[in-house]
Amino acid sequence: MQQIPEWLSNKIKEEYVADSEQILNGFSVSRPVSLRVNRLKTDPTDVKAELNRNGNAYREVAWYADALILESATERDIRALSLYESGEIYLQSLSSMLPPLFLDGQAGENILDMAAAPGGKTAQISALSLGGAFITACEIDRIRTDRLRFNLARQGVPRVTVLQTDARKLNEFFSFDRIFLDAPCSGCPQQRVDPRGTFVQSVKTSEKERHARVFHVLHIERRKRRSAFPRIAPLRRRIDSHIAADGDSRASVSGRDALRISRRIVRRLFRSKNSKIAHRRRRHERYDQNHR
Repeated sequence: MQQIPEWLSNKIKEEYVADSEQILNGFSVSRPVSLRVNRLKTDPTDVKAELNRNGNAYREVAWYADALILESATERDIRALSLYESGEIYLQSLSSMLPPLFLDGQAGENILDMAAAPGGKTAQISALSLGGAFITACEIDRIRTDRLRFNLARQGVPRVTVLQTDARKLNEFFSFDRIFLDAPCSGCPQQRVDPRGTFVQSVKTSEKERHARVFHVLHIERRKRRSAFPRIAPLRRRIDSHIAADGDSRASVSGRDALRISRRIVRRLFRSKNSKIAHRRRRHERYDQNHR
């Protein structure tokens, strides 16, 4: 493994004093291959039986019954399985399985996925609701939207509407019970260890990373009658996910900061709407005064 950059090592020691050594040692270990069982098409028992027949050893994950860690198989090995081709399993890192669990979408709810491609988490949200949630999946990039549609079709996701659009520009016709935003806190490079054990740095430059900068999950209550904007319910959990470590403290956004920013955004929205309403009211009053 190559030397971990000094700035990153210092940042980890500064932010995670007690656990810094464990985190730094983790860079010397390659990320295990993990998969998610797609309950829309099968169940963990059948998948485990098929993996055993193919000689693929696995470990279960204590906090999520649908997650499995492969002991020795590579991603290429898993893609060659009929389970993968049929959409019964999906290659997905353990960390990326966490946000949909926090969202906890339920059957019958309307859920917005603001940056849905490539579709793994969108499918997981549907699977967690047993296919009962109504999902609007947005992606701004055309190529990524095609990939999103392909993955959702392969995994048999029902009740999903895919829109190639900027989710921030959806009109007031839409109303959602929960909103899911999977986005890094900044566009900084991501540090990782590749399958060969080499420390590498990757840069993502998609529209998704450039535009989205805050919270992973927002719980949105049902829209009030005659209300211009949905009420945002308080965040029920602290969510620190995909926090940047680029030496710039402004890139890190905690759950509390995300809540403060979200409230600020909503206040601006209401202020903008109210100012327009007040302007129209003054205009009508002037008209009435001039025509009395």
